[in-house]
Amino acid sequence: LVLHEFHETGLITRPMLAYALAAPLGVTPVPRLPRDRFPAFMDLVRRQLQQDFSAQRLRAGALAVYTTLDPAAQLDAEDALDETLASFGSRGAALQGAVVVTDARSGAVRALVGGRDAGVPGFNRALDARRQIGSTIKPFAYLVALAQPQQWSLASLLDDAPITVPLSGGRNWTPQNDDHISHGQVLLIDALAHSYNQATVHLGMRLGLARIHRFLDSFGLSVPINPDPSLLLGAQDLSPYELAELYQFLASDGRAEPLRAVRGVLDANGKLLKRYDSATVKPEYQSAVRLLTWALQQVPREGTAHALGAS
Repeated sequence: LVLHEFHETGLITRPMLAYALAAPLGVTPVPRLPRDRFPAFMDLVRRQLQQDFSAQRLRAGALAVYTTLDPAAQLDAEDALDETLASFGSRGAALQGAVVVTDARSGAVRALVGGRDAGVPGFNRALDARRQIGSTIKPFAYLVALAQPQQWSLASLLDDAPITVPLSGGRNWTPQNDDHISHGQVLLIDALAHSYNQATVHLGMRLGLARIHRFLDSFGLSVPINPDPSLLLGAQDLSPYELAELYQFLASDGRAEPLRAVRGVLDANGKLLKRYDSATVKPEYQSAVRLLTWALQQVPREGTAHALGAS
């Protein structure tokens, strides 16, 4: 039937149709692809299943697990990591990396690469390699501010003056801007676009660390949030996957979408055992997320990532 459709639509000629119809149907006795072709992604699937099913049930098998994997996106992610590491030349020979690709609207994980040898099981850097996240934390302090529109807007003025914050044990913390220059009174949007450390710390202290801490805690990350003021400048260890969970909130227009690699699970009889649905919206943050998203778009245009915008 398919071959005749190909012929009728002009995809194949009549001689090609006759040849194909006469050819035997080939069957590969052994699958060409290994069953665990994408070990890092399957590691995530197993971890998520273990939250809802006992080890005994998973070992027993007879479960049909429907995942969110997009094989084309997975292969593209693997190639992208290889090409990026290769671009460093000999310096990149010892480097490692990880990739997490998600659906911006639903939180579905489309691809996940745990290291440069993507087809070899091992340490899953996407899930387990935690590093300090630096300035990628800053937008969330600004988001907490913008969620209070009666007090804060993109045009609010922030003080980018030197600041010293007392810490426990009699210590003091005096952060500096990357350019070692204090810029005085700056607009909130400019402080974000230029990633001014001093202005961000001033903002965080005015908002209250407890408020920012509670907001980050609400995402249910698997690591404790640093209670120290240095959190405001990214003194927080997260994995690529955990950081993607935070930024998913921005990409999904203020929906707290837990990233998921599993769509649903059926038993041997086709009965639905578990369906993984989207999470609820945090309506108090939706307008703030839209403002912040627009502000972040200014970063590659005139802020610290202007080189990216130029490319």
